[in-house]
Amino acid sequence: MSSLEVKDYLGEIRSHLRLDPSAERQVIGEICAHFRDKVDDLKGQGLTHADAARRAIEAFGRPKVVARLMCDAFGRGSWSDALMAALPHALVAILFASHLWRTPAAGIPVWFFIVCVTLFGWSRGKPRWLYSWIGYSLSPLLIIGFLSYGTAGQAVGFALNGFRGELPGLPGTALVLGFYVCAAWVVGRTVVRVVRRDWLLASVMIVPLPIIGSWLFFLGKAGGLVQSDLPPLHLWDESMAMAFLALAAGSATFVRIRKRLWKVIALVLIASTTLVALGPNLWGAHGFLQLSLFFLLMVVFLLSPALVESKVGHGEGEDDVWWNEYWSDEVSSPYPRS
Repeated sequence: MSSLEVKDYLGEIRSHLRLDPSAERQVIGEICAHFRDKVDDLKGQGLTHADAARRAIEAFGRPKVVARLMCDAFGRGSWSDALMAALPHALVAILFASHLWRTPAAGIPVWFFIVCVTLFGWSRGKPRWLYSWIGYSLSPLLIIGFLSYGTAGQAVGFALNGFRGELPGLPGTALVLGFYVCAAWVVGRTVVRVVRRDWLLASVMIVPLPIIGSWLFFLGKAGGLVQSDLPPLHLWDESMAMAFLALAAGSATFVRIRKRLWKVIALVLIASTTLVALGPNLWGAHGFLQLSLFFLLMVVFLLSPALVESKVGHGEGEDDVWWNEYWSDEVSSPYPRS
């Protein structure tokens, strides 16, 4: 058995790992060290290197099972990770609880702080707490899109009407459509990058967007985001604050849970229940069927990154750099270096 076959076996284990980069490297390093010790022991019993490597692979078991066990062992974050994951939700909850979400002097610094933390975490190896922050960094794109949907709708209607009728101002229309294209590119590229790391982390990233979108829909019915300081605009601030506090608790719980299946269940239940609880406050009383529909739509939305991962695959490009370097001297080494 060649070292290439060993690399393929360990590479298959890696393809099933759903850990942050630092934990993934630690896991691969420990597996390689155990694998080397096992091969050495078997060679000491008189086996050739090829036979020893084959026996070691058989002893380790199926790559998917090994990866699942490693994810369970290393999947639990620290309390500091949990607090960091909950912090952006808590900051937004404070903005709503204090009715400061419409005050630029409060909202802009909070968003700027969130973006800075996001960029810091992205440049430092994408720790497990980062993905809650990314979602809020992208939320202004949703808000600006909401503010400009009137112009975009008129332009689309003009095109669907065979380019007849009145078109809004051309510069403004071009600017709005250009924004939509750029926003779609930014969001799509970000989602794909995160999905290649782990689709579940992409779900954590997008979890606040339906809440914010529902709130924007309510504001549109109440007169718009930029209208005068009318009471309806602050009518549901307390409910929104409670919703984001629930997401904060859910994010912290997600990080602290060890097993992946329970992570999925916790995220889906907390986020979906939050949206269902918030729905009647925004849109009025609903029956059981309507609330069940809200719940189902949220579940589908949160699980949709899994479908994206099935199309784009797992593993980021920069992760392959260290993986290839890890095996760069395999020509002269019968097994991976520790």
